[in-house]
Amino acid sequence: MKWLCSLAVCLLSAVLATPAAVSGPVLPFLTTAPAPPKRPKQRVPFPPIADWSSLRITLERTPCYGTCPGYSVEIAGDGTVTYIGQHFVAESGVRTAKIPQSAVRALYEAFVKAEFFWSFDEYRAPVTDLPTKLISISYDGHSKAVLDYAGERAGMPKAIAELEMAIDAAAGTAKWIRYPDKP
Repeated sequence: MKWLCSLAVCLLSAVLATPAAVSGPVLPFLTTAPAPPKRPKQRVPFPPIADWSSLRITLERTPCYGTCPGYSVEIAGDGTVTYIGQHFVAESGVRTAKIPQSAVRALYEAFVKAEFFWSFDEYRAPVTDLPTKLISISYDGHSKAVLDYAGERAGMPKAIAELEMAIDAAAGTAKWIRYPDKP
């Protein structure tokens, strides 16, 4: 029996070490390749903004089954950043900062370029042990949120995933989520 278990471990290791072997219908959940981008059939135009003070851009990252950081951040139209650290972060609780109006406008333009309003509300791949990311934008009575759970594996356009990183970069969350002894 012991040798059978060892054989199974060896076979699984070989399969996992060979990317070509894990693609296709046999083990689709193990592939790291993104799925082709998926958007709703009906194109949704991005509404223009009239009142910058009404703008709110948010990102929430949930922890995974390991030590993925859990936090949320909101960027307001005036450049106010509100961070709330929850799990596996260097700074727990509420922190605030201010970013230049030009950074807020650049972030808004990134949402326009990503055609954020022309996306599904959720991109969820059938995998486990990953953090969930939820991004949203609201202004002038318009709002849109997208949930990302291994979204690129479920057809989420790469531009949407890039928005998550852009929000973090604009808000400067790295100073709050990294532990001082880790780079």
